[in-house]
Amino acid sequence: METIHPILARLTNSSVTGSTHEHPTWFVYRCPELQTFTVSGADATAFLQGQLTQDITQQTDQKAQFAGYCTAQGRVLATMLLTRNDQPEPVYKCFTHISVAQALIKRLRMFVMRSKVVFTETEQAVEPLGIVGVSSVDVEALEHVLKHTLPRQPWQQAEHVTGTWVCAPTAPSAQAQPLRWWWLASSGHQQAIEAIEDLTSLATESPHHVSTWQQFDVQAGLPWVEQSTQDLFIAQTLNLDLIGAVSFTKGCYPGQEVVARAHYRGTLKRRMFLGHIDQAIEVSLASDVFSASQTNEPCGRIVSSVTSQMLEHNRTDLLFESTITAAHDGDLTLNLPASKQQPTPIKIVLDPLPYAF
Repeated sequence: METIHPILARLTNSSVTGSTHEHPTWFVYRCPELQTFTVSGADATAFLQGQLTQDITQQTDQKAQFAGYCTAQGRVLATMLLTRNDQPEPVYKCFTHISVAQALIKRLRMFVMRSKVVFTETEQAVEPLGIVGVSSVDVEALEHVLKHTLPRQPWQQAEHVTGTWVCAPTAPSAQAQPLRWWWLASSGHQQAIEAIEDLTSLATESPHHVSTWQQFDVQAGLPWVEQSTQDLFIAQTLNLDLIGAVSFTKGCYPGQEVVARAHYRGTLKRRMFLGHIDQAIEVSLASDVFSASQTNEPCGRIVSSVTSQMLEHNRTDLLFESTITAAHDGDLTLNLPASKQQPTPIKIVLDPLPYAF
């Protein structure tokens, strides 16, 4: 008898006997690098509208949004994904990098004042499961197992008995990456809880581990700001405007003047680019990037880095900020300290982003 993937069998309370598919058409990933919290209350929409780069008033319960949170100088302190659920007042679930989550929540709370806004750290109080990534090359088969449909377009959101599903952006090649989703499983769905708990042991045995999901994000040109990259970049140099995470028609928010000035004056000289190194190496975030024409002065910095050590993909994928001129000229390098006296230059191969400037 043909059997289904054991993780999804648990979701539907199906029995799992015999061997699984030799080539499963879907994979489930833990996302321990992301933390969730909720913003709720009668003034939640107005509060977030005055704090984030995104136009929160235009958000619905059918489409998630990506946004940035900036200092007054326009430097990005955090990036986040927001989902909305009207019940009946809007409740926003925010996904952000775990290294900046606590500082972000603390800073946002400082500006609540008398607004009717409530913050809940959902990893402890409401949704103890955390965020899970799911990818599939056969969406209909996955939907059949889950017993419900899934959103098919990037940023589309759907609420089901299994929890909140958001379709994530992918790399340009449909063959390179299947459709994928962020999934915040419902705490009331016991099969989901048990299935996710099983992921820890399975992930260590499978080549499709957590770094694969992070690699998907990098190749999709999605910048997650971490603690080591806080306060280094403005919204446009992380391409937030190119992925629809910045509104230039909404009202004020911290850093709005700086972001708007760079947009309307057309003086932007730096952008975020996608590249890779043809070997698997650890690259520190915020490391300097150099161009061949000016080896003593960095032209940019590393935003995200993820390594892949699978047999067919021994490489390191990078998102990095750089001057547009240096990136167009090519011959970019990353200097790794082979010794204190003589660093070793490592070539960065430029790859096409899934969106145009």
